[in-house]
Amino acid sequence: IGVGTGGNLKMVKGKSREQHNERLKATKHPTSLDIAWAAGFYEGEGWCGGKETTRVQICQVDGEVLIWCQELFGGHIAKVYRNPLPGYEKHRNYWRWYLSGASARGFVMTIYKFLSHRRQEQVKKVLGIV
Repeated sequence: IGVGTGGNLKMVKGKSREQHNERLKATKHPTSLDIAWAAGFYEGEGWCGGKETTRVQICQVDGEVLIWCQELFGGHIAKVYRNPLPGYEKHRNYWRWYLSGASARGFVMTIYKFLSHRRQEQVKKVLGIV
């Protein structure tokens, strides 16, 4: 899978459970429609949290849409390898797009008005607004 202007993600198995690409800055400017779509995607698949710094992540088996997120909002993409335990052989490897710090705070504040009340409350709590 190609990653914007940052090269290719490498799917190399080894001792590490994750293979990361370089952190990229956004390479495109999101439109209002892009922001609304990203909010809906985050609403269904995303997570935010963190104690010392704000973190945002979205995980998918197919990493293609995460590349789009990275192009619009920056961040990292990692391939996460699962070591299936007996009985969990159907669990698959997946891709994770994530942001932290100011980038994560900027992302959640950009999509905030498109989020459900429940997600807005989660964002407020993580940002210390509540």
